Amino acid sequence: MQLLGFKRMLSGMTKIRQIQARYDAEQDRVLFRVNRDDQKEFRVWLTRRFLQLILKALNQHAEIDPDVSSQMSDSGKQEVKAFKRQQALEQADFGQPFADLDEEETDEGPIAVAFKLNYSLMKDGLMRLQLLPKQGEGLDFVLTSQISISVIEILVKAAEQGQWQLAAFRAPQADHGRIQIN
Repeated sequence: MQLLGFKRMLSGMTKIRQIQARYDAEQDRVLFRVNRDDQKEFRVWLTRRFLQLILKALNQHAEIDPDVSSQMSDSGKQEVKAFKRQQALEQADFGQPFADLDEEETDEGPIAVAFKLNYSLMKDGLMRLQLLPKQGEGLDFVLTSQISISVIEILVKAAEQGQWQLAAFRAPQADHGRIQIN
């Protein structure tokens, strides 16, 4: 599963064009790939533990959304999150195949394993997320809450392929497509 049309900032003002996460049974890891508009691709392996850390961070981002945090009850918060998830997934383009770049356009050498996660929740409702290997260049990008929801979906789907049972990190789904917010 991948996401197209992802136009948030990356270090050096490069924009992300496409994201993909897929489970690799041989590695028992998720390969997280990002194509940038400068025709470069970032690849990193995510372990189950590291994927859980990313999902926790992305879910914290969903919690600070003003529409969610303004709700007084837990059920109200869950309903708003379900509604926002439904909206985000309707607007995301998951149907396009991931655009493989030529070998010379990807980072050379073995794919690094994600080692460090940095994130900050920003005042304007955005989230800065950094995925860093032990050595070398990492990925640094800014997400809207809508994009966070789509990335959660991509990562959870990949984890399901490995039977990692991380669906609890996904936002709730709306009942029968209807949500009432008081």
